[in-house]
Amino acid sequence: MGTELETKWTFTFRRNVHMYCHDLRASRDGVEHQIQCEDLSGSKDQIGIWPYQLELDQTTYSTLIEALIAWANGQKLKYQIYVTRDDCETNLGF
Repeated sequence: MGTELETKWTFTFRRNVHMYCHDLRASRDGVEHQIQCEDLSGSKDQIGIWPYQLELDQTTYSTLIEALIAWANGQKLKYQIYVTRDDCETNLGF
């Protein structure tokens, strides 16, 4: 499924391409980034997304995070988006 947001990011998401791992890709201005994404351990229908490993400038990265949050909420996903190795944005209520 693909989705384009006002930030001009387009997301493509395919579930379970290898066991509990998903294929999440973000594209903007003709450049595609594959983002690590998988089910969270011990949690049903909750995914972890790790974009912090991408090498993006701060402005681009900020718009990606904003777009990822909007996209995940629009898909009604329960998520933890790791904006750094130790910090995440989540809608899991903690």
